[in-house]
Amino acid sequence: MPDKKKSEILQEESKHLPDQTPIDSHFQKKVDRANRRARYIITFGGYGIVISILGILLFLLYQSLPLSFKASLKRTFSFEIPAPQSRILLTGVDQYSYSLNDRGMIDFYDLKSNSIIQKDSLPLKPQERILSASKGSLSKELLAVGTDQGRILSAEIKMQPQYQGNTRIIQPSFAFT
Repeated sequence: MPDKKKSEILQEESKHLPDQTPIDSHFQKKVDRANRRARYIITFGGYGIVISILGILLFLLYQSLPLSFKASLKRTFSFEIPAPQSRILLTGVDQYSYSLNDRGMIDFYDLKSNSIIQKDSLPLKPQERILSASKGSLSKELLAVGTDQGRILSAEIKMQPQYQGNTRIIQPSFAFT
C-alpha cells in the first residue's frame, strides 16, 4: 500500500510540471559546436602551459649545467708595470689602470703603451704609511685608506675624456671626498 501512495503522488506531481518543449535541433548543434570549441581551446591552453613549464625547466638546466664543470682560467691580456719600490695595496683596471702603494703614491698607466701617464700622491704626513686600502663601490672608483697614525682618507678616481681634434685623451683625476 505505501508503494501505491508514492506512485500516485508522483503522477499527481507530474501533472503540475510545465510542458517540456523539445530543443530545436539547430540550437543544439550551436551548443555542441561551442562546447567542442571550448574543449579545444582549454585543451590547447593546458598543453601550452605544460610546454612553457618544460621550456623554463630546460632553460634553467641549460643555464646551470656549466656550474657542474671544472672551472678554467684564460688569460685575456697582460701588462707589465715597473718594479714597485714599495708594496702595492690597491689596483684598478679598465682601459687605463692605476696602482696605489703603501707610501701613498698613485701611478696611472696606459695599457696600450704600457707607460705611466700620470703620478699623484695622497697627502700623507712625513714617515706616515698606509696600512690598508679598500674600494668602496663597484660602479665608481671610490677608495679609502687607513694609515699607521690612525687617519682614514677617502678619495675618488675619475678618468675624464678630453678631445684634441679627433684624438681622445683620457685624463686621470684624483679627488678627496
